[in-house]
Amino acid sequence: MWLLPKILQREQSTLYYKLPCIHAHFANSEPVLPLIDYGSAFSGQSKEELLESLKSVFMLSNEAIEKMKQSQEHFLKDYLPIANPTDLVNFIVKNI
Repeated sequence: MWLLPKILQREQSTLYYKLPCIHAHFANSEPVLPLIDYGSAFSGQSKEELLESLKSVFMLSNEAIEKMKQSQEHFLKDYLPIANPTDLVNFIVKNI
């Protein structure tokens, strides 16, 4: 996990922290979760894209950060409509 002043890059539980997110995905497949489509994360599917996304994150306005947080909440509601996301993420974090 990398924790910088304004960004969190981590495979699991990223949305829990409500920070700007970069979805680093280097597999030869499409990501399972549509974080980028929702506006919940920047894409990082190559070295170049990851570097560009890191630059973009540090240039975000407060309004853009808030919009990303709202997109993350929308994503969680769509993908975890019955579960309590905080309880689920806490469980994942404690058991990784």
